[in-house]
Amino acid sequence: MSAVLVDVRPGSASPRPWRFPSFERRTLPTGLRVVLCDLPGSPMAAARLVLEAGAATEPFEAAGIGLLAARSLPEGTQSLGPHELAEVMEGMGADIKGEVSFDSMQVRLEVPASRLPPALELMADIVRRPGFRPAEVDRLVQERLDQLAQEKSVPDALAARAFEQAVFAPGSAYARSIGGDVETISSLTPAKIEEHYLTRLAAAPATLVLAGDLSGLDVEGALAGFGSWPESAESVPEPDVRTHEGIGRRIVLVDRPGSVQSALAMGHAGPPRRIDDYVATGTMAMCLGGVFGSRLNMKLREEKGYTYGAHAGFEFRRHGGAFSCRTAVQTEVTADAVADAVAEIERTAASGIPESELASVREYRVGIFPIAYERPAAVAMGLAEMVVHGLPEDWFDSVRAEMAVVTSQDVSAAAARRLSPDRMAIVVVGDGERIRDSLAALELGPVVEG
Repeated sequence: MSAVLVDVRPGSASPRPWRFPSFERRTLPTGLRVVLCDLPGSPMAAARLVLEAGAATEPFEAAGIGLLAARSLPEGTQSLGPHELAEVMEGMGADIKGEVSFDSMQVRLEVPASRLPPALELMADIVRRPGFRPAEVDRLVQERLDQLAQEKSVPDALAARAFEQAVFAPGSAYARSIGGDVETISSLTPAKIEEHYLTRLAAAPATLVLAGDLSGLDVEGALAGFGSWPESAESVPEPDVRTHEGIGRRIVLVDRPGSVQSALAMGHAGPPRRIDDYVATGTMAMCLGGVFGSRLNMKLREEKGYTYGAHAGFEFRRHGGAFSCRTAVQTEVTADAVADAVAEIERTAASGIPESELASVREYRVGIFPIAYERPAAVAMGLAEMVVHGLPEDWFDSVRAEMAVVTSQDVSAAAARRLSPDRMAIVVVGDGERIRDSLAALELGPVVEG
């Protein structure tokens, strides 16, 4: 059969019908809350234990303590040393790790479905009877200090840190890195890290998400090792997420003498995760800087050749978040790149997004959404997000339906509401001697040293 050449690109088909896998919620007699998602025939299974132990709950002077606690969990239990635990996990084909966001600590498991029951028993041992052996925890503390030392030579890391401090007020939970800094990490001991973990573990109910082929699984029996949990959370104050008030747009210059590139991070505080215009805001951000054909990428990469790529988007958290645009450019075009990026953000805020730009992004979001939840691990992650942010149970289906019908008027209104170019912090990490004057000449705001 001979090939047929066409001179017109075929159009895409209509999105296929799709529904998120069904799931059910239970509360076990032990107080453990569970979300069960049966995926018949799936060769893999996944679990996530969601704990109210996010970085926003940490004392400011102990920033990073949750990250080190999470990293310590797979390093041994009270009955299994680090090498023994590693061998048991390897024998099961299981991967168990701890991770922390501002809003939660999560322990995640991925394992062949046939070995899910023993893997859950092992996960329970790790969670409820962690080892926190001083030698292993001290090693993790030193590794984190080494990472922090290395980050001082990475422009993107410097820009991210300076951006957090430029947007959020001193003392704010969001003004610090989830991983802490040299001062806070150096002050942590194995005893302090263990105490923090055990305190948070006992402070609130936990939710375990299970996704995979659950046929024949005795849920209560498989989860017995997780023990008892409180019925309600202890009262804790809302985290401090204050931003810098009354400060207009400014350029924060982090001097890095001799740098051949400049790392850019510009933006401002953003809304929390639960907002009515979540879909419109996210779609607008993708049009601005979330896909290859976005405004920022087409301007800075394709038209001007300043960079290999530019990205912009919102980081949504439970109590607030941030909008940021990030890229890296050659030193000699730093000021031009800043001016063009700011202009694109201003244009989007003032004029919105026309249907001609929106159509392909809307189609992409609707099409990619089911693919994002193909694997049990992704399903478990999505359900954990639902738990963390208190999303309605029909969120996965309703949000895709909303993506399919979002209009230019919707995303343009979100741009006007959610973008604030006149109060952006514009962080530039680069050779100050070569770029300071050209940045000042832009007259986008005062240039301050960061």
